[in-house]
Order: sequence, then structure tokens, then C-alpha cells
Amino acid sequence: MEKKITPSELELNEFIKIINEMSGIDLTDKKNILALKLNKFLEGTNTKNFSEFLGKLKSNRQLKQETLDFVTIGETYFLRELAQLKEIIYYAKSLEKRVNILSAPCSSGEEVYSLALLAAQNFIKDMYILGIDINSSVIEKAKLGKYQGRTLQRLSESEKRRFFLESEDKFYTINKNELCTCKFELCNVFEEKFSRLGKF
Repeated sequence: MEKKITPSELELNEFIKIINEMSGIDLTDKKNILALKLNKFLEGTNTKNFSEFLGKLKSNRQLKQETLDFVTIGETYFLRELAQLKEIIYYAKSLEKRVNILSAPCSSGEEVYSLALLAAQNFIKDMYILGIDINSSVIEKAKLGKYQGRTLQRLSESEKRRFFLESEDKFYTINKNELCTCKFELCNVFEEKFSRLGKF
């Protein structure tokens, strides 16, 4: 049986500091559960101890991305924070011109597609929505636009029929023909790439 790699208090604090510097995410209030979850994650990093892992984390680009993917996993769903989404749409409609919207972090795309869905329902066609996130796995899921289960729970059956294509395995894929332009990019707001995205 493989030996578990358990960080010391100082090492865990250093890890939290590094993640904060890389992404702006503060994991301090999740310290206890983070220490437990890190054990499983570290099994796949080919490191002998936590100190070695921290050293690699500072210089290994792939390990940085894998670690960011690990710490940014979260649950989201369509039409979450509906009141706020509606305010954005109503404001966009009042402008009577092309609107560019940035969703950050966009997670697996539910917020972006929710905005696009509401825009379509309000007859807004000239809209561009860009979703960015530092988690590569959720960006790929967002690009795919394929969902099932609880994430769809707030959508009506008519919304599902209009804005999704249902498959036999009960997955719902976004019908992009019904929506404005939605794009997704792997991007960190703390990196230079963010400044090149344009004006929103």
C-alpha cells in the first residue's frame, strides 16, 4: 500500500499561498478538508513528499494546471442567480447595440449558456459572451455543451426542447443555432493573456 503524503501545517499554508498567487483563490477556510483531499490528488503526481510537490508546483506548468483543476472543482447549474442574470439581460437590451459579456470564472458553461438562453427569450441577437476559467477540464465541458441531471433542474421542459438536443442516453446538448455567439477560453485573470481578450 502506498504511503500517504500528508502536508505539515507550514507546508499546507505555503500551498494555499501559492494557489492564491496563481489564481487569486483563497483556500484558507477550506484548510481542513483540503488536507484530506490532497492525499488522493498527490498519489498521481509522482512525488515522494509534500515539500517536493511544492517545489515542482512552482516550476512545472503541467502540474500547475492539474493542481488548479483540482482546487477549482465546484457545482453549478443553469439559471443560478436568476435575478442577477435577468438584470444583465435587461441592461443589455436597453443599450440597443452589440453587447460583449465576459463570464469569469465560467466553470462548465452553465452561466454563459443561461445568459444566452435569456437573451434569446428577450429577442437579443447581437450579443457575444466569452467564458473564461483556469480549470481546463470545465472549459472543455463548456465547449462541448453537454449536460444531464441536477444542472438542468431549473429549466422548464419547453426551454429544454428549444435550447437543447436530447440524446437517448438522457444527455442534453446545447442547440447553438438558437443562441448568440458563446466562446470559452482557458485563461487566468492574473496572466497577460487576460489583457488581450478585448473590451467587455
